Amino acid sequence: MLTITEKNIAQFNELLTDYDNTNDMHAIKTFLYEHAISGIEFVEPEKREPDKER
Repeated sequence: MLTITEKNIAQFNELLTDYDNTNDMHAIKTFLYEHAISGIEFVEPEKREPDKER
């Protein structure tokens, strides 16, 4: 889920306008990953040994 908080809305709007004008999504993508994604934890899956034959 993406949530833009009130304290971040001005920066988000600037980044959205920049993206609209340049089609360069790097800055807004970074902003969203750092400030707007909630409910998902991005962690590396644990490495497991392959199942042994029984």
